[in-house]
Amino acid sequence: MGALATRISDLDRRWLVGVASRHAPPWLDMALRGLTHLGGATCTLLLGVVLLAVPSTRPVGLALLLANASSHLAVQVVKRTAGRPRPHFPDEGIEALVAHPDEFSLPSGHSAAAMSVAMTLLLWT
Repeated sequence: MGALATRISDLDRRWLVGVASRHAPPWLDMALRGLTHLGGATCTLLLGVVLLAVPSTRPVGLALLLANASSHLAVQVVKRTAGRPRPHFPDEGIEALVAHPDEFSLPSGHSAAAMSVAMTLLLWT
């Protein structure tokens, strides 16, 4: 592993251990699980389908679905090209709140989906 990759991995470990060592109340874990799903493919695609189903919002629904699908495709290409693994430190006793959809961490699919929705809605208005 190169020096930069080692430094990034060390930063990942310190940040993850620091966050995980703070004991959050169960309601916060539940809220964060819900929040992470809002930026995922299911929720963002569902929003596009709902908008597509209503005649007055059909054009924006179609634009949103196309933008979301395009961003998802771009994310998958870059993830497999970059190949940066998700930070995973089982020796620290840390478990993720949600299942990892794949083994790669860069770029963030949630961020790309959320931005594709936000930019489509912003440009449409």
